[in-house]
Amino acid sequence: MNTYLINYIVKIEKDKLRYFILAYTNPQKVLIIKTPKDNKVQKRFLGYEWSGAKGQEGIKYNGGTTVNDIITPLFNPKDRGDKSKISYLIQQNFLGNELDLKEFEEYKDLIKYRDVVNILDFSCGEFNKSFSLTPKKEIKTKWKLVKLGNYVETLNGLWKGKKEPFVRVNVIRNTNFGKNGKLDLNDVAVLEVEKKQYEKRKLEYGDIIVEKSGGSNTQAVGRVVFFDQKNGEYSYSNFTSRLRLISKDFYSKYLFLFLDYFYQLGYTFNFQNGMSGIKNLDFKKYLDMKIPLPKKENIPKENR
Repeated sequence: MNTYLINYIVKIEKDKLRYFILAYTNPQKVLIIKTPKDNKVQKRFLGYEWSGAKGQEGIKYNGGTTVNDIITPLFNPKDRGDKSKISYLIQQNFLGNELDLKEFEEYKDLIKYRDVVNILDFSCGEFNKSFSLTPKKEIKTKWKLVKLGNYVETLNGLWKGKKEPFVRVNVIRNTNFGKNGKLDLNDVAVLEVEKKQYEKRKLEYGDIIVEKSGGSNTQAVGRVVFFDQKNGEYSYSNFTSRLRLISKDFYSKYLFLFLDYFYQLGYTFNFQNGMSGIKNLDFKKYLDMKIPLPKKENIPKENR
């Protein structure tokens, strides 16, 4: 058994080393272009939008009725060599030319050059050679870094019950994730769920709910909310998971604030998978991430 395991690990690590050498020695940089998160800004960036209005269904171009009239920073349909358009950057990158991005200062958050080695993840046991469009970021802190999964208990959510007995409870969904991690209880689903499942998934004050499925290419999955209710019967949907602190080394409010900050910085783009549509959070990677462990007396009272 040990020989089989060692051979298995060696095979994976050899594969990693091979691709690391190929990536590290590759002089060609990857040009990453993202779309804006804001819908209105995104429409201007793309130069078109989709209309569902009756009698006007279909694509609507900014600037005219056909693609030849389109106004977008992406390309100029009347001059494919227009150096002020992003398409010129793409063309030149294919030719091996890295251009100065100062002419595209307006889109500095959307356009980046990255080394191949920095968008491959060599840290996981399972090496799938996939690219992450969000560069890896290092958490800089004076505090000890510890593995999140060692300090929390996790449990996936529930949905409508199939086996009696049932109990009627409030179920928090992705739509209840407000801005900046605020819990929005204006439209909570009230469902009949299996009593046995609910008993294990009843939310307690201080629980952290993590979005497990959702997101998109421009909005990362992995939003979090802090459960701040002390009364009522509440649970959480099967598109989410619960984190419950099992260590006295942390305050749950501090842990929530860090995870929300981690999300706002875009770190969870590195933990999502799915080619198109709904993205799923790689929960193993999420729980493997390192978080700062400050001394409890250094945490402000409002963050406890």
